[in-house]
Amino acid sequence: MYIRSIHASIFSKQHFIIIELTDPLKYIERETNGLKRNLLKANTKSYGSPVQINTNGLKTSNQALLEIIASSLAKYKQAS
Repeated sequence: MYIRSIHASIFSKQHFIIIELTDPLKYIERETNGLKRNLLKANTKSYGSPVQINTNGLKTSNQALLEIIASSLAKYKQAS
């Protein structure tokens, strides 16, 4: 399993869902574009993970999306 945890967070009035990975460096190293790789590193340093979803522009609430992702992850873990 690559995902360690999922949680909601707020940075500068922006709502995010942070997906923490078990090995973020492995995820970052897979990126072949140097600029994107540097952005992923910066995101990891700033937010603790290279993977974040900004939920401000979505038509669903931050909490609803978090519940959907957590539910889907639980189903995936059961199937594995």
